[in-house]
Amino acid sequence: MYKRRPVLTFLTGLLGGVCLSLLTGMGLFYSYVTQTLRPNSTPIERPLNILLTATWQPMPSQTSPFNEAETALNAGQPEKVKELLYPAIESWTSNEDRVRGYKLLGEAELMQGHAQLAVPYFEKLYFYEPSAENLFLLATTYDFGGDNKSALSKYQELANWENLPPEIDIEFIDSRVYEISRALGTPVPTHTARP
Repeated sequence: MYKRRPVLTFLTGLLGGVCLSLLTGMGLFYSYVTQTLRPNSTPIERPLNILLTATWQPMPSQTSPFNEAETALNAGQPEKVKELLYPAIESWTSNEDRVRGYKLLGEAELMQGHAQLAVPYFEKLYFYEPSAENLFLLATTYDFGGDNKSALSKYQELANWENLPPEIDIEFIDSRVYEISRALGTPVPTHTARP
C-alpha cells in the first residue's frame, strides 16, 4: 500500500498538470483566434474597410427601417440592424431595397466577426447589383471567412474586370490571387500588365 500511494500521487499530479496545460493552451488559442478574426486586424482590413465605410447616410427626415438600421450600424449595434431588417426581408420588392438591405445585413454580420454568415447577404447583393465594388466585397468576405476556393474565384473574376474603380486596389487583388493559388497548390495565373 505504501508503494501505490506515490504512483497515484504522481499520476494525479501528471493528470492535473496536463489538464491545466490544456486549459491554458485553449485560453491562449481562443484569445489568438478572437484577435485575428476581428475585421480590423486582418490583412484584408484596408480594402474591405474602403467599401464598408461607403455606406448610405440616413436622411434625418425619413424613419424607414433602412435608415434606422444604418444608424444602428454606424452606432455599432449590429444586432439591432438584424432585428429591424429580418422581419422585412420578404416585403422587399424593389432592387434598391434588396441591395440596401442585404448590404446592411452583411455588414452587420461582418461587424460581429461572422464572415461566413455575411457571405449569403453579399451574394444576394452582388446578384441584385453586379458591380465591381460588390464583387470585391464578396471576394474579401469569402477570404476573411476562410473559403479560399470561393475567394480565389471571385478575386480572379475581379482581376479580369474591365475598368475597375480607383478605390479597388488591383495590386491587392493580384497578390491575393497569387497567395491563395499557392496555398491551394493550384497553378498561379499570369496576368497581362495593366495600364
